[in-house]
Amino acid sequence: MPGDWNSKLNSFQKMILLKCVRPDKITDAISNFVVEKMGQRFIEPPTFDLPACFSDSDNCTPLVFVLSPGSDPIASFMKYVDECGMMSRFKTISLGSGQAKPAEEMINNGKTQGTWVLLANCHLCISWMPRLEAIVE
Repeated sequence: MPGDWNSKLNSFQKMILLKCVRPDKITDAISNFVVEKMGQRFIEPPTFDLPACFSDSDNCTPLVFVLSPGSDPIASFMKYVDECGMMSRFKTISLGSGQAKPAEEMINNGKTQGTWVLLANCHLCISWMPRLEAIVE
């Protein structure tokens, strides 16, 4: 802050002023504020722990991952499938045009036979997502 504004304003007031004059910088300012008041660990995403997530699921509670653009957990998921000895009872399908019916069949078979089903590229089959939601419910 210019002049004596840096010493007169607390960090929250500085953030409010920054929002008024440089709204493009507010995200970084909020992160800095959180680090100052609460600590660095509150702005760092935790590392993903698939075994811990799996332990929270059961045959009536599926794991649903909403991924950020560019992330690809398939390799680590496949490693976990292998470690659990489920490779022979694992099915995957990449959703897209015409894949809704085969995906639903895989899910139904998974429910009855105890197989794991991985639905990839769900964003390519948006029209089927309400049906998937109903199946999960």
